[in-house]
Order: sequence, then C-alpha cells, then structure tokens
Amino acid sequence: MSSSWAFPKALDLESLFAQIQLEERIPNGILEILDDCKEDQKWAIACSGGADSTFLTFLLFYKFPILRDRLVLFHFNHRLRGQDSELDQKFVKDTGNLLGIPLTSEIQNSSLKKDEASLRDKRMEFFKDVATKKGLSHIFLGHHADDVAETFLWRLPRSSTVSGLNAPKPVTIHDNLIMIRPLLNFSRMEIRDFLIKSKIPWREDQSNKEAKHLRNRIRSHVVPPWKDSFECDFLKGISKTRELLEQDADALDSYANLAYRDCKNGKLIKIDSFNTHPIAIRRRILRLWLTESHPLGFSFDGNENKILKQIETGKISTADLPNNLRVTIKDGLLSVRSSIYPTSRIPVTSLPLGHSIFFPNGKKLKALPLSANCPRVRNVVAKKVSESKEAYISYQGIKLLVRSRREGDKLHILGSDGSSKVSKLMIDRKWRHKRKEQTPLILNMLGEILWIPGFPPSEKYKLSAQTDKVIHLTYE
Repeated sequence: MSSSWAFPKALDLESLFAQIQLEERIPNGILEILDDCKEDQKWAIACSGGADSTFLTFLLFYKFPILRDRLVLFHFNHRLRGQDSELDQKFVKDTGNLLGIPLTSEIQNSSLKKDEASLRDKRMEFFKDVATKKGLSHIFLGHHADDVAETFLWRLPRSSTVSGLNAPKPVTIHDNLIMIRPLLNFSRMEIRDFLIKSKIPWREDQSNKEAKHLRNRIRSHVVPPWKDSFECDFLKGISKTRELLEQDADALDSYANLAYRDCKNGKLIKIDSFNTHPIAIRRRILRLWLTESHPLGFSFDGNENKILKQIETGKISTADLPNNLRVTIKDGLLSVRSSIYPTSRIPVTSLPLGHSIFFPNGKKLKALPLSANCPRVRNVVAKKVSESKEAYISYQGIKLLVRSRREGDKLHILGSDGSSKVSKLMIDRKWRHKRKEQTPLILNMLGEILWIPGFPPSEKYKLSAQTDKVIHLTYE
C-alpha cells in the first residue's frame, strides 16, 4: 500500500506554527494544565488522520516543545471504508514517524454495530483501555468551534439543561480519562486553511458527507444557512455562548452545593428543605446525593423529572432505579439503598470541597477547606495526624478527583527523596488485594496523587509557612 502524501520540512513547520498566537485562543484552564505537567507524564492524542486531529497533533508538537517526548497517538480503525480506512491508519503512523510520536492503534471487528453511538462508544472504550494500560490520564481531542455549534443544535431538541448545552467543554472527565479540547476557539475553515497554507496533508473521511448520520445532516443542511443569516462572526458568538452557559452551569452547581448541605441529614435528605428550592437546584441536589451515596454509578433511566415530582408530593411510586437502587420516603426523609454492594473498582469521581463520598465498604471520604491558622491545622505541626484516616494538604485552587489505583501510579510521600510506585508502597505495607482495590486515591486535574489513606500526603502539597489555605481530607 503506497502513500500519496508528502510533509513539509521541519524548519518550515517551526516558522509557520510560530505565527499562531495562542493567547485567548486556548480555553481557560488548559494552558495551566500544560504548564504544570509532570516530567514523566505522558499525553495521548486521539488522531483519526482528519484535518482537525492532524492540526491538533502538529500544534501540540510545535507550540508546546515540553510535550514532544511525552506524546502518544491513539488511532482506532473502524474498517468502514475499506482501503481508505487502512490508508487513514497508515497516514497517522507516518505522521507519528515524522514527529517521533509513537502510535497505538486498534482495528474494529467488522461484525460490530456501525451506528454513530456504537462507533463513538467503541472508540472511547479503546481510548480508556489503552490509557489504563499505559498509565495515561489525559487525552487531547480535536473538537473545534463548528463542533460546538453542531452539538448545540443536536442537543437543543432533546430537552437538554444548561449543563448539556455547554458541550463540548474544554476539560471533561470520562471514567479514567481527563479529556482536553484545545481547539474549541478555532473554526473548521480556519484549521483547513492553515493546513493548506502549510502544505500539511490530511485524510478526508467521505462518510462525513453521508446524510444517514444526524450530525452530518446538521453540518451540511442546518449550520450553513444558520451562519449565512448572521452578519456577525457566527462561530465566535456560539463559542462565547457556550462559555457563558458553562459559567451559568458552574453558578447553579455552586448554589446547589450550598443547598445540598442544608438539605442533608446524615446520609438522608430532608424533604421540606429539598422542596423549597427551584427545580433546577433540586435536580442537581438529587444528582449530588446519588453520586455521593453511590459513586460506582447510578441512572435515572429517564425518570428524573418523574421522581422529582413524586418527592414534591411526598409519595414515591417510581422507587426502583437501575443498578439495584431504591429511593424511599419515611418520616419526611428521603433515603436510598442498594440491594447489592459491589466490590468493583472506583471510577474517576469528582470530590467537591465540603462534601463526602460514601463507598461500598462503608467508609466515607470528605474534603474540607480550612484556614491555615485554625487549631486543627496547628495539630498537624504537632504530629497529631493518623495517616490512615486523615491528611492536610496545601490548597492551590485545585479540583479534587477520586479513583482506584492504576498501573504506573506514583506517590511522592511526604519527607521522602522521590516518587515511588503505589503498587510497591502497598506491597511493602502488606496490603491485601481487596484493600488495594477499595482504597481511594485522591488526585488533582493534573493526575498528581495528593493522598492515599494509609500513607502520608504528597511532598509537593505539604504545609509550609507560606501556606494560606488548607484542605483537610478524612477517610473513615
């Protein structure tokens, strides 16, 4: 199989990409994640060989030299277009060879379903599996401003909330993967114009023009006349709208977090307090509660609004939810229980400050923000800390995540000379397999492990004389 593409010289590409100004182009938070990456951290790029992912690969390579030796290309061959699919895979491999980026690829079984949702799920399954095996926590995706507009139109008729309409977001979490989208402020035309100007080839997927897929119909028949109807910069306006919707969603989430605390009675919800809040807040409280109580997963199975209405009337008739969860009301309190308590691993779960997460082993994890001057923090200096139950870390505006251990995880224990593999640390402590699997790891959005119950916290986030704010983590 012969290739029909030729790449520009490295010096020409250096010069061309130097002209791209990234200030105010890369969405909030992404540059900070890239600037703070660890020396041994690897980053994946989902690369189909199309214009968007090809541009993303070259952009990351030439605009972020610190990443050059840390990038890995992921390519999934769906085998939908015969030899063209094989050429796509070869093109991605040749791109990786040109830039010195290794490729990990997989070929789909031709007997699998070929609808949009199944194809997307299969790609995600591949990304997550390979990332876990290679110890990767972050993957770059090539979504751009046109994708924002198409997704908005896609979701609008589907009764989406504010949280649903502000997709795709710059940074999201999907099970074990933190997904990063640096191109959300670049348009499809801008990307292709740059590739043409730079003489960088790409592979065009002709199936993107087939009308059998809804997104293709939106792209071909809905978005163009929508753009033509406006004199302003259409995509810039849509991208700004997405950003504003995300800010609104964050505000609602913040308000819901406060309201949730007011509604809680231990692991139960006070119905009277719950029903005083607007339904948008109640919906978020309900999700917070179920996520906190059952971090291993739950689903409303399309009954969310029905359950909210039943809670309002004080009588639950749709009691059973998927995953063996049952919601009940007694003495003015809302409770949920599971008939099955799984011992499976903990997926990546957000840990909001001020909240607890309950685990199937009966323990709960909580993150409480504190002032560095409070008595509890002074006890840390006095060495009055049980490392199996609590830890104090310096707060640096970090968002906290929780998950089970993974191959390749490392922790730089407080006071130690350097990082050690988590697997070795647990073996040295003679932990049984069950404890290894069920003990949560607390991380930040960079994938850095801040604390593992049973060990001292991270050296990097230790308290010092300059510490202003503290997070108190408890696990008991």
